[in-house]
Order: sequence, then C-alpha cells, then structure tokens
Amino acid sequence: MPAVAIAINLMALLTRLVRTTMIEVLGEDYVRTGRGKGLREIGRIPVPNFPAGLAYGKTPRGDRIYVANKTGDSVSVIDGDTNAVVQTLAGGNQPIGIAVNPVTNRLYVSSRIPDALRVYDGGANTRDNTMVGG
Repeated sequence: MPAVAIAINLMALLTRLVRTTMIEVLGEDYVRTGRGKGLREIGRIPVPNFPAGLAYGKTPRGDRIYVANKTGDSVSVIDGDTNAVVQTLAGGNQPIGIAVNPVTNRLYVSSRIPDALRVYDGGANTRDNTMVGG
C-alpha cells in the first residue's frame, strides 16, 4: 500500500510538470507570433512508432519529407505536396538520425543498434550502402 501512495504522488507531480511545460511552450513568443500571423495545424501524418528524426529533400519526384521511426525500424517517405506517406524504407535497427544531401540527393540514416549508417538514393528511394561503425 505505501508503494501505491508514493507512485500516485509521483504520477501527480509528473502530470503537473508536463502540463506546466506545455503551457509555457504554448505561450512562447514564436508560438504566439505564428498563431497571430494565421499559422495553424493543418493536419497530422501518421507514421509508425516513435518518430525520432526528420529531414527534407527535393527529389525528381517532388518535395519529400523523411521520418526516422525509431521503434518501427523504418523510414517513412512523405510527399510534401499531399502530406501522405508514399513509401516506407527499411531503416535498420532503431534509426535515430536522418539527413539529406541536396547536392547528391543522398539520404543518410543512422541506426543505434548496431552503430551503422545507411545510405539511400533519394531519387529512387533505394539503399546504396551500409557503413558499420567500430
């Protein structure tokens, strides 16, 4: 019984901290400025399990947004015009970082386990190479 009482107290504290932080962020100048200029959330794009990285790139097929899905072990490719997921790439085990080279149109995805960097052709969305760290 004492463990439950302590757990409830900690959960209440955590809930209060999250609420307070959220209220602070929503009151920040950049959020108020964006809302004041008419910016609003236009929609949500569902991606699998814990998006951990985001990158933008221009491809021959148009604007693309890449999302590393950490626990989904994948990379979602989103069409920037329609905001729809158009492809899902194998991202390795727990992809956490992602970047696009606009000159070579290469997509770089880092995985946590094992330390690896996967390289994709951004135009064709095919994997070119995997480099394993040491």
